[in-house]
Amino acid sequence: MVSAVTSQPGDYLFAKASESRGATLGSAWRTWVASRRWGDIFIGLQPRILFGGALIALQFVIYDFCRVRRGEVVKPD
Repeated sequence: MVSAVTSQPGDYLFAKASESRGATLGSAWRTWVASRRWGDIFIGLQPRILFGGALIALQFVIYDFCRVRRGEVVKPD
């Protein structure tokens, strides 16, 4: 979750800079600051957090499946 929150503003600015030909991150930053729409920089954060959580959960499921298949599961007494 922390990585999604910290990387979202940069990705937003990069996307805005990519929208217009010849734009830079600096010009995207100045445009965003001038617009005073502070919440826009976090548009799309919720799906990004959900996707990241789902991806990590899937990795744990795959890891656990492989451990069970190899017989590495420790059984309680």
